[in-house]
Amino acid sequence: MDHDELRQRLRPRSGGPLPKDALIDDAKVRDFPRSYRQGYRRIERNSLQALMASSRSRHHTLAIKVANCSPSQPCGEAVLCWWCKVKTGLAEAEAMNSTFNIAIRRHRISAITIILAVIDLEDHQALKQHIRNFHRYWRVICEGWPGCRWRGRFELDLLTGHPDQELGTYVKKTLKGLGYARQHDSYEDFVLLHTHIVLAHPGVGRGKVVDRLSAAYPLPRQVNVTSLRGEQTMEEALSRFGGYMVKFRPPSFALAGRGSRTRRPRHPHVILDYIQLQRRFSGDDLLIHDAVPRRHQ
Repeated sequence: MDHDELRQRLRPRSGGPLPKDALIDDAKVRDFPRSYRQGYRRIERNSLQALMASSRSRHHTLAIKVANCSPSQPCGEAVLCWWCKVKTGLAEAEAMNSTFNIAIRRHRISAITIILAVIDLEDHQALKQHIRNFHRYWRVICEGWPGCRWRGRFELDLLTGHPDQELGTYVKKTLKGLGYARQHDSYEDFVLLHTHIVLAHPGVGRGKVVDRLSAAYPLPRQVNVTSLRGEQTMEEALSRFGGYMVKFRPPSFALAGRGSRTRRPRHPHVILDYIQLQRRFSGDDLLIHDAVPRRHQ
């Protein structure tokens, strides 16, 4: 598919689906929740619209690469491509179940989210330093808990300051404690760095895990430690958590509104900023697991 054909397919009324869209229910991705597959396809469509609306040729080249993705020649752009994102989610789900294929009671496995920092979007070194610091901190505390296993990822959310970007009450309180105050008259972009981790802690109770993490991250709702979802089997819960960690979702206010006739993103520049942020890192850069993490350059 070339530049002109992609533009034609992206037209609101006269366009059409991409060839890979016929694979939405393919057996290779059927184990991933269909609502997620559909949502990822919607995000991809918005991303392609934003890239093709740009005046930069490198954005057009990236869009064409993603549009031409196929099972036999995957593009590898999981930040944008719904097919590669689903395959990445399935691989992470498998890795999760492999990591925790151990004899341990369910109440000794916890799902953990930690809000780490708010960092200026352009301060690349500060972002990488926060990631390195957390790797060191996490390994130290886990070494004090015999038998621990863990797997998780860093997630990078884009904070734009735009009034249409909705933030929950508790998130606002945490962000305020981290020094972030949204100014509606100044749309400066920041990165919200946080983690999602599954931790097996056979030698220590969940309460002690909470106490230890909350001592280091004491802001309201900065640390959230819960059990895996009780209505799901262990395999299902780990698979869902693994898939959730690689969702790569731009701010929802930037996407086309549901029911939009044009299906064009409302704020394409925000989507482009989000894509650029995520593509600074490879998948392994954001991984948190038992093996020694690879150093950032």
